[in-house]
Amino acid sequence: PVYYDDTYNIKELERWYIDEMGRGYLPGEKQVAFYDDQDNIVRMENFFWETEQWMPYFAIEVEMDKMGEEVLYVEYYYNDDASDWEIDYGFRAEDTMNEYDQLSVRIWEYYDSWTRAWVQEEKEEYFYNEDHALVEMLFSWYDEWEDLWEPETRLAFELDDNNTWEHGYAYEWDWFEEEWLKVF
Repeated sequence: PVYYDDTYNIKELERWYIDEMGRGYLPGEKQVAFYDDQDNIVRMENFFWETEQWMPYFAIEVEMDKMGEEVLYVEYYYNDDASDWEIDYGFRAEDTMNEYDQLSVRIWEYYDSWTRAWVQEEKEEYFYNEDHALVEMLFSWYDEWEDLWEPETRLAFELDDNNTWEHGYAYEWDWFEEEWLKVF
């Protein structure tokens, strides 16, 4: 392994294999790691040894939010013709924060490799009381044909005097009656 200066973070890790005759080792593959400010790996690139050089092949990129939830996951392949990394698969969260730096809206998107674009899929909305305690969550899915968000589930919380959750209720949207039905 090769480490980043003055850290224990591995920058490059090469794997070598013994040749068929058992006379020596040959390079096989290499991984290159990139870290965020908290020393979490945010990107890992994979290379194979071909024609006497390291050739990029595959990469993964991840990102966590401040609560530790994965909000970005992207797999790349290396396009030799374009000499660049291209997205093969991925999902990400696009967040909107309120004026108190609390999560207000999170829209989940997936990468459509056919259109080569990020596509909206699900939405989470968070509602807080005047003391900034979470009291309701609303989950919707994106209807591409109608170009609008459709309700799916809802969670509502009753709080005690200390703004601690006492009770919670789950609801599902009834498409026939067009109203919320309590399910739990």
